[in-house]
Amino acid sequence: MGGGTADIIAHEKVMIDNKIYFDELYLPTGGSYGIQKINDEFIERVINKLFREERVKRLLENIKDDYLEWVKFENEVELFKKSYNFTFIEKDSKYYCINCEFFFDKQINIEDLVNNFNQNCPENWKIRIKKGWNIEFTYKIKDDLMEELLEGVVNYIKKISNNPNIKYKV
Repeated sequence: MGGGTADIIAHEKVMIDNKIYFDELYLPTGGSYGIQKINDEFIERVINKLFREERVKRLLENIKDDYLEWVKFENEVELFKKSYNFTFIEKDSKYYCINCEFFFDKQINIEDLVNNFNQNCPENWKIRIKKGWNIEFTYKIKDDLMEELLEGVVNYIKKISNNPNIKYKV
């Protein structure tokens, strides 16, 4: 699984003259199930809804003006994606805090944005304000996005495993 795709290939081990060779049974192929898809879905399904899609698009179109702020935000999303939820250790660990200052229009009330998002999202995706422009996102958001991605990979493997050239050996 790479950044943009999950690539699948199938080989068969063959012995010829006491040497091991691998026959390619299925050409390398893949789908858009790479880990970057979680970032894209997070922007699409969470950030766009929280900060209004038109504003996010406008900011991203003019990214050169705030490029460093965008990179900081992307890094925080990466850390969120790679972090674990240890709810059995401490009570508040079911949330991950991300600084979202990049998206804020200082004339808009942050409480209104968060309340509006929470009214229109799944119950287990509720977010909360930590302090300033820091918003705490529930790990359930990341888990749901990851689960959808992995379901796509599994379905893709099932699809190609129906190829008659693919043989299973137990």
